[in-house]
Amino acid sequence: MHRHVTHNRFHAGFRRFTEAVLGFLGETLQLEREWIAESVTDRFWIITHDGYRMVG
Repeated sequence: MHRHVTHNRFHAGFRRFTEAVLGFLGETLQLEREWIAESVTDRFWIITHDGYRMVG
């Protein structure tokens, strides 16, 4: 989504940004499903709350 919505792009206000995100989710994601699936790697990190603390 970053590559299609925010990378080197300016959105004049939150409404335009929201429209771009929803357009990506509704249209681009469906049209480019194969390309997006191939670009996702299987290198995921499992994040747990152990070892993390809130500072504030």
